[in-house]
Amino acid sequence: MQSEVDIYYFSGTGNTFLAVKELARRLEERHKHVRLFSIEESDPSQIELTHTIGLAFPVAVFSTYPFVWNFIDNLPQTVGTEIFMLDTLAMFSGGIVGPLKKVLKQKGYKTIGAREIKMPSNYGRFIPNEVKKEVMISQAMREVRNYAEDLFYNRAHWRRIFLLSDLMRLISKWSKVWAALNKRITIDTEHCAACGLCAKLCPVKNIEMGQTEHYPKLKNQCVMCMRCVAFCPKNSILYKRKQKRYAAVRVDELSEK
Repeated sequence: MQSEVDIYYFSGTGNTFLAVKELARRLEERHKHVRLFSIEESDPSQIELTHTIGLAFPVAVFSTYPFVWNFIDNLPQTVGTEIFMLDTLAMFSGGIVGPLKKVLKQKGYKTIGAREIKMPSNYGRFIPNEVKKEVMISQAMREVRNYAEDLFYNRAHWRRIFLLSDLMRLISKWSKVWAALNKRITIDTEHCAACGLCAKLCPVKNIEMGQTEHYPKLKNQCVMCMRCVAFCPKNSILYKRKQKRYAAVRVDELSEK
C-alpha cells in the first residue's frame, strides 16, 4: 500500500460513510495519508494514479447503483495502480465483488483487497431497533478496523470471479429493475415544508422543486438510495407510504471529509 491513499465513496444514509471514516482513521494511525472524495462530486479521469485508490459504496440490487458503476467504468487505464473496495450491505450482494475485480483488472489496476461489511438495513420493515442497530454498527466498525490492518499488512484478498456473480451483475444492469423502484417513494405534501433539502441531496437529480406549488416533484430515475427519506426534516418523504426510516449519521456529516 502506498503512503498516499485516496478513497472515493458514496453513502446514501450514512452506513458507508461511517465505514470509510473508520477505515481512514485506522490507516492514518498507521501513518498513511488518507483523503476522502465523494463519488458524486468527483471526476474519475482526475484520480491520482500514483496513490492507492479505494472505492466504497452500498450494495443495491445485488450490485451497486448505476451512477457508481458509471464512475468506475470511466476510471482511466493504468499499469499497476493499487485499488481496493469496501461495500456495505444488509443482506447479500453477489454481483459486485467479482464483476468489479474483472473490470478493474482489465483497466490495469492491481486489486489488493475487497471486503463486504454488514450494516443495518435502511428499508422499511427491515430497519432494526436501536439496540440491534448499535450492536450491528459496533460489529461492523470492528470488521472495518480488521480490514484496514489487512490492507496495511498486505493480507487482504479479493476473491475469485465466478459465473453467478456475472449473472447477478446483469440483473442489476436491467433498466426495468430500477424503473420499478421509482414507484416506492412518495411525498406527503400535507406535511412537506418545501425546504428543498431532498432535491439538494439526491445524487441522481431525481427530485426537483415545483415552480408553482413549490413541493418536491419526483422524476423517473430514482435509485432508492433512501437519502431523501432518511433526512427529510418533516419525515414527509415516505418509502412504501410508511414513516419508518434510518440514518447512521446526521445529514451535515455526509459532507465532512
